[in-house]
Amino acid sequence: VYTRWNGFAGMPWQFDVKIAAVVLLTATVLYADRLQRQIRRGDMSAARIMPTIGKVASICGVTALIFAVLTFD
Repeated sequence: VYTRWNGFAGMPWQFDVKIAAVVLLTATVLYADRLQRQIRRGDMSAARIMPTIGKVASICGVTALIFAVLTFD
């Protein structure tokens, strides 16, 4: 980072998108973990939300991967 872009401030805008996707992915995984604990306790309304959370996590993961490639290409 320091030899190519002179630090994090010189990173391209794709890096910011990648970091945002990683933060959203982390939050989504933490929320999925919380939902999983609720499901184990018998809360079936949480089970209905889980497929949507999986899709959001997948989109965030793919977005982070794509923008990592674009950033460090």
